[in-house]
Amino acid sequence: MLESRMERMAVKTAIELGWVVVKLGLKGHPDRMFLKDGRVVFIEFKTPTGKLSEKQKARIKEYSQVKHTVHVCRSVNEAKKLLSNA
Repeated sequence: MLESRMERMAVKTAIELGWVVVKLGLKGHPDRMFLKDGRVVFIEFKTPTGKLSEKQKARIKEYSQVKHTVHVCRSVNEAKKLLSNA
């Protein structure tokens, strides 16, 4: 499944669960930011064989340094589970 399709399906689920969804669209940053009840979840969507770029790895480290986690989801179910339990 393409990353874009995975992302669309996860966004649909997130909205149904009451999340506000933001498309970041900046090079190296996670694909989406999800907001709900004072929580922030960052997700980078990758296919099962997709690789993070060096810029993405650097951004993930940068987010970690300011106490945020970027989740790399490799399936729609993984993203749905994350957002259902967050």
